[in-house]
Amino acid sequence: MVKDTLNDIVREEAAAYEEQIKGYRRTINVHATPWQKESYEKAIAFGWYLTLVIFNGDSCDDITIELERSDNKKTLIIHRDGSSSRKTRLFD
Repeated sequence: MVKDTLNDIVREEAAAYEEQIKGYRRTINVHATPWQKESYEKAIAFGWYLTLVIFNGDSCDDITIELERSDNKKTLIIHRDGSSSRKTRLFD
């Protein structure tokens, strides 16, 4: 009984996470610059995974894309011009 409930919770959280990531991908397709899209595709090919898309300021065409890797504690940030920077995550 408890195991079934926990499995149900895990499935629900996984489905919610997948929907969130799909939304981020839609945002990238619509609002990212060509340079961001190119950098994003390269990062995915190198094993980074999408974690967050942030709208900067009041413009819906100015987004920042954040990706992470499971093998390190860095976050890759892709800026509007396609350049990237990294920051260290304090917590996983």
